[in-house]
Amino acid sequence: MINFNIVHIHSPPLFTNFTTKTIFMKKTSCLFFALFYFSICCKAQLDKGTWLVGGNGSFNSSKKTFTADYILPSGVAYYQITSVKLSPNIGYFFTDKFAGGVKVSLDWFKQIQNINGIGGGVNNNLTIDYGLFSRYYFLNRDNQLNFLIDGAYQIGNARLGNYKGERKNYMIMVGPAIFFNSSVSIEFLSGYIYQSEKIRDNALTYDDIKKGFQFNIGLQIHLKK
Repeated sequence: MINFNIVHIHSPPLFTNFTTKTIFMKKTSCLFFALFYFSICCKAQLDKGTWLVGGNGSFNSSKKTFTADYILPSGVAYYQITSVKLSPNIGYFFTDKFAGGVKVSLDWFKQIQNINGIGGGVNNNLTIDYGLFSRYYFLNRDNQLNFLIDGAYQIGNARLGNYKGERKNYMIMVGPAIFFNSSVSIEFLSGYIYQSEKIRDNALTYDDIKKGFQFNIGLQIHLKK
């Protein structure tokens, strides 16, 4: 008679742990690949009818030299200027890749005066400008990396001490927009800005023009109906 003995073999704990870790690593790799594939293949919402909500910010630090005959004895005054600007916006895509809307700028301004080598006072000011903007995206919505041009015109109030006047801003910016998904993008824009301030009063006539290069970092959210 032939006897068959059934032998039960129990896997050691090490093998079980190894199997569990392997399955976990496979699931993690699949999840990572899926997220990576989604981020690469996402399509930005640049279609007609999409809302655009976001904004940008900028920081500027500069020195200005002012010369006038009434500044005695040297005739020269120096100014250390610090400016922080936040510009929220809301817009609408009127056609594919073209949007326009309203932009508001909050500009905090600090000026430290140095006249004849001694301190001449500190001036803090907060101004609000408002106006219109428009932008155009050059590439199709299939691209995660896109390029755009943005232009804006704003008006606001200028102040110099107790005197008030008007201020106008013109700007045109270009740069890339990187889309994290179909709705959220970060922008790195640079370009030219022109700002004029004019104050007319019986006791004061004041004109100030600022122009030059500016760099902005912004975040935009694309909302589809």
